[in-house]
Amino acid sequence: MKLETKLTQRDKKLLLIAAAICLLVVSYFLIFLKNMNAAEAIRTSNETLNAKVQELTQMQAQAEDKKTETLKMKQEIEDIKAEFPVDLSTADIILILDGLEHEADMKISSAGFTEHQIFYPNGGSADGNASSQTTDTTEESNAAAPQGSDTTGADDSSLSAAIQSNKYIGMKSAVNISFKTTYAGLKKAIDYINKNHDRMTIGELNATYDTDTGNLSGSMVINMYILSGLGIQKAYEPPNLEDIVTGKDNIFGTLK
Repeated sequence: MKLETKLTQRDKKLLLIAAAICLLVVSYFLIFLKNMNAAEAIRTSNETLNAKVQELTQMQAQAEDKKTETLKMKQEIEDIKAEFPVDLSTADIILILDGLEHEADMKISSAGFTEHQIFYPNGGSADGNASSQTTDTTEESNAAAPQGSDTTGADDSSLSAAIQSNKYIGMKSAVNISFKTTYAGLKKAIDYINKNHDRMTIGELNATYDTDTGNLSGSMVINMYILSGLGIQKAYEPPNLEDIVTGKDNIFGTLK
């Protein structure tokens, strides 16, 4: 028996509606949803870019202030570097101690100092840990002039290598002195050290009061600092020792 299938007008409309729904579903998942995901990614990217633009705009507005601040900080660094000598020789130390005697009414009977010790950038080094050199003075002589080569160890090979391989090298030389002065003179000595144009500090201070004379006698350790290295452009200038007393007319102290 042969069956004939006929679609009514109503069936055709239902099929068209079903096909349209399928087309909408396929379009939603294949086109619309994909475009929505892309739009969300673009929106997120735009928010990130807008935040970056605002940050750059703010940085641009502060550019002149930052430039001025940078120049100020560079000048402050140069001012700090200028406070440190590039080297410290025996003659420099003698000149400083001579100035200390005159400015503070202090009599230095002996002075001992060590070679340079690196404290930056290594935080401390054994370089320059040689035995201390001592200079004795008498009541008629302020200090002894250096003889021969410099005793501060500036020619040490390891120290020279450190200076040539680092932008900044901080070094310290400890000077130990024995002195006699008054209370007012001790205060002047402290001011002289604190306000000296070269950077130095007092590491140790011991003083004893003499009830008979009213004077003070004791010892002091003065830490003198040096800044050297590739980042330091200034050159070392030897001190002028023409005004320093370097000897006695009569070493035996006999009467004429």
